[in-house]
Amino acid sequence: MRPLLHLVNVLLVLPGVVLAIAFLVLGSAISTRSWGGFFGVLLDTVMWLLPWGLLVFLVCLVLLVLGGLTVRFRWLASLCVALLAFGSAVVVLTDLAIHNGFSADQLLFLAPSLISALAGLWLVARDKEHLKRIVK
Repeated sequence: MRPLLHLVNVLLVLPGVVLAIAFLVLGSAISTRSWGGFFGVLLDTVMWLLPWGLLVFLVCLVLLVLGGLTVRFRWLASLCVALLAFGSAVVVLTDLAIHNGFSADQLLFLAPSLISALAGLWLVARDKEHLKRIVK
C-alpha cells in the first residue's frame, strides 16, 4: 500500500513543480524588459531543455518512482517528494505575493502539492524504524 501512496504522491506533485518551473522561467524572461531579451531567455531555456533538461527530469522522475517502490529508499524518495512539493508551493506563493495577484481560489491549485507533501512526510515518519537502522 505504501508504494502506491508514494506513486500517487509523485503524480500529485508534478503539476505544482511544472507550474513553479514555468513561473521561474517566465519571471527571468520578463525581467529582461524587452521583447528580444524575453524571446532570448525562452530560446536559451528551450535549447538547454531539449538535450539535457528533459533527460534529467525523466531520470529524476524514474529515480523517485523506483525509490518509492523499494523499502530501503522509500523514506528518501518520500522526503524528496515532500521537499519538491513544499519548494514548488513556496515559489508559486512567493511569485503571487510579489505581484499582488494572490486570491483564495489559487490555493485550490496548490492543494494537491500540499497534500503530497504531507503524505510524503507521513511516509517518512512511518519508515522511521528503517531510518534508525541506517543512522546507526
